Amino acid sequence: MNKRLISLVLTFIMLITMVPSTIVEASEVTTMESVKASSNQSEVTKPEENTIYAVNPLYEDVISIDDLKKKLDSSNDEQLFAASTGQYFSDYDSAVSYLRKQMVSRETEITLNFPASWFDSHKDELYWDLLYDAMKCDESSTGQDGDALIYGFAGCRLSYSNAGYIQYTMSYHSDAEQEAKLTAAVAEAMTTLQLNGLSEAKKIIKIHDYICNHVDYAYNSKEEQIYTAYGALCT
Repeated sequence: MNKRLISLVLTFIMLITMVPSTIVEASEVTTMESVKASSNQSEVTKPEENTIYAVNPLYEDVISIDDLKKKLDSSNDEQLFAASTGQYFSDYDSAVSYLRKQMVSRETEITLNFPASWFDSHKDELYWDLLYDAMKCDESSTGQDGDALIYGFAGCRLSYSNAGYIQYTMSYHSDAEQEAKLTAAVAEAMTTLQLNGLSEAKKIIKIHDYICNHVDYAYNSKEEQIYTAYGALCT
């Protein structure tokens, strides 16, 4: 994959989603449906616990399951299925909203408790449904969620119990501090561009030219930031 292509795409998306526009529709944006369908994953089953490792298929050529396991397992060697400290949700949409907010904040440990019946009421695996809906892009999506989460999500270890418990241990391409710097950079860019009052076409041209003048391709780099909008605008 071109090392900075995803960075360019994300930078363009973050800039244009801050401007009212009718050109980009939700149906045209990458969704997690393909992530669920083709996710590179391996499963380990133990008597009273289940653990799954999954790499975002967008990065299957740069992240292996083994690399993901080493990264996530080294960050937490404690028993995952101790007494859960996560919030309890009786409403599915509230659980999705909580998961989305935690991911936007780049939380690495996210725990959900809920009625055990949820596992029976979802045709696909509940843990993927929750993750897919948390990253789903629609008309209400901002520059921080939706497709920004899809591209910013590197992979995860998820541990669950059919009694009504899921813990996501997340791996992202950027952390909370970097995302804060990116938000500030986007705000500064928007001030510089002065897009108010322009036609949709002129807005896109100005954003395109700004990206071309401020972003360089990275060759032979192994830093994760090259896959992020942060890497495009802030490094």
